[in-house]
Amino acid sequence: MPEKYKMPIFETGLRFLSSNDGVLKKLIAVTNPVQIKKDDFDVASLVKVIINQQLSGKIADTIYKRLLVITKNNVNIETISNITDFELRAIGISNSKIAYIRGIQSTLIKDSSFLAKLKNTNAEDAFQKLCALKGIGPWSASIILMFNLNHPDIMPNNDNTLNSAIYFLYNSTDLVAISKAWKPYRTVACMCLWQWHDKGRPSLNDEI
Repeated sequence: MPEKYKMPIFETGLRFLSSNDGVLKKLIAVTNPVQIKKDDFDVASLVKVIINQQLSGKIADTIYKRLLVITKNNVNIETISNITDFELRAIGISNSKIAYIRGIQSTLIKDSSFLAKLKNTNAEDAFQKLCALKGIGPWSASIILMFNLNHPDIMPNNDNTLNSAIYFLYNSTDLVAISKAWKPYRTVACMCLWQWHDKGRPSLNDEI
């Protein structure tokens, strides 16, 4: 069973990163990062990931709220199966995303324990199984591992915010090399960087 990403691990990760990376030590002191809470791992979380792709957060939230209305606040395999493609299109979900949602629906109908098994699978195997779902690419799979399956040592590739932050702070584009010092708490490091960015990238120059 994978090590679950609980608050003590988050705090331990912050201490580890502060001891092993001088830049992150300053960033943590300035940003005072907190654990980002996400949804449980269920049908609703997978559908959210699909809806969010290539949309602004505001638009994606609007569409998901419409989905909650037509499912009576209960997004699960039964309610999704009972909704027509026409209804999904009517609330703003594209044809390609509908196909992805139907693919997930088919997988879960064939294997009702699919989600439960992923919760007890190591990160590497879970990543491969998620990527096998049509519509779930490497970045989306990484985000699910980080926030829904609670793995503490995940580094998403091709994340624009992380890439930009790494270049700004380390004058490097080699995320893999930089992040080696963050193992086994790369998820925690990413949270720190995302929150630093969201707070307007405050200067680290005043921190010792």
